[in-house]
Amino acid sequence: MHIRVLITIALLAFFTAVSTAQPADNQLGLELRVVPVSSTGSTIGIALRSYQNLPTGIDEQTLTRLTENGLRIVAVPIASLQDAMRSLTPIGTIQTETLGMLYRWQPIFTGPDLEANYTRLDTGTLQLPDGKFRLLARSWIVPDLTNASDTGTVKARLRVELIPQHEQSRRTSYDQLLNPTPPSLEDRGLLFRRLHITTDIPDGYALIIVPASPTIQWDSLKQPETDTNPTPPKTSKDFGPAPSPESDSEPPTNPRPENKPSITATPHRAQPGPAAPSFRTLGEQLLRKSAGVEKTPGSKDAQTIHRERSVVIILIPHVPTRYALIP
Repeated sequence: MHIRVLITIALLAFFTAVSTAQPADNQLGLELRVVPVSSTGSTIGIALRSYQNLPTGIDEQTLTRLTENGLRIVAVPIASLQDAMRSLTPIGTIQTETLGMLYRWQPIFTGPDLEANYTRLDTGTLQLPDGKFRLLARSWIVPDLTNASDTGTVKARLRVELIPQHEQSRRTSYDQLLNPTPPSLEDRGLLFRRLHITTDIPDGYALIIVPASPTIQWDSLKQPETDTNPTPPKTSKDFGPAPSPESDSEPPTNPRPENKPSITATPHRAQPGPAAPSFRTLGEQLLRKSAGVEKTPGSKDAQTIHRERSVVIILIPHVPTRYALIP
């Protein structure tokens, strides 16, 4: 009980600082928060589904493509970040980093080593060598001319570009051995350009990126049921053999009257051969760690059982009150 109270107080102080602090000139740009949470069941979908229809600045076609590849992006009012994250249980350290302006592609998060060499995409199953997925980003301030003619003021927005990449382990080409120049972005691994994202983050909002299976509809998720009517304890009358037909209890009814023919169920015919394997999507392999047993660090034989955990990425824009070429 005391631990949950401390976690609630820490999250309150952590997210309240977002809406109260005004960014200084050297803090303009992108703020990144990486929150590892327990994701067993449908906790993430239930926590964020009330925000899924808010505008993110991303076109619907791209959002659909991201969903089909295991990534969901929602826009949450910065003042409501605490409420959005309230029902999620943090696991480990919450990382916060002020990235500022990113004029070149830079990795902002790198996932764990791939658990399998096959990844499920919307276009089919893709086999990849050993490595891990990572998320690259660029960001800079752009003018917002939406209401400039009416207000006479040009507001500022933070433009953010995101693209996932598979970073291959120990990738060295023959050309790099002959010409040892710094590797380019493409030399590090496969870029998923179909999942490239460009958005001007709406004013007063933060973007939250989470993993989710494409087959799960957040609207249909149900809250965990609580037993409001617990089963009463058994008494001595509840034990012992069932009453015989000669007792005072009501005799059982005949489940099949004699004047009705019996109904024979049609046997289910199973499909021949083994079931097709189900591989995880790109988003799930990037931001989610499956439940399992791992070796305990610093011990030879001890093992630790881990529940499923996911990473929630929060992108918070910091822009000036108006856009100007010269500060």
